[in-house]
Amino acid sequence: MGAALKEDAETIVEAFHAAWIIGDVETAMAYCHADIRVSLHYRDHALPFAGETVGWEPARRRLYQTAQAWEFLDMRQILTSVTPTVVRSLVPFVMRHKATRAVFEGTFRHVWTLQDCKVIGFDGYVDIALLKSFLRMIGLPAAKADA
Repeated sequence: MGAALKEDAETIVEAFHAAWIIGDVETAMAYCHADIRVSLHYRDHALPFAGETVGWEPARRRLYQTAQAWEFLDMRQILTSVTPTVVRSLVPFVMRHKATRAVFEGTFRHVWTLQDCKVIGFDGYVDIALLKSFLRMIGLPAAKADA
């Protein structure tokens, strides 16, 4: 079923997530607006995919970068609030860092903004102290400044 056939916020966000967790970047991106803004609020020099990206192609590259670095072992999305234009979710996760095979567990918090039946904004949050501890554990230098 194509992205154009999905019109409600919950269905669009769930469809993006379902494609993303199996590594289908192209299908996930079909649910994104041309002017998408992706903000991962855990910027660190050891995580080149974090920070803010604007535009469909840069967002697509960021998803591929993330998929190259991480394997999603368990990543369930729990929707906590749904309106026609904003969806909030908690995402308990278990991920494996591909280069080191180390496992990282925690909970993401996501805020999805929709426009014209497409994701135009995505804000991702994770416990910064937990992330930095994990990066140090696997030997990647975590930034000293708060992200």
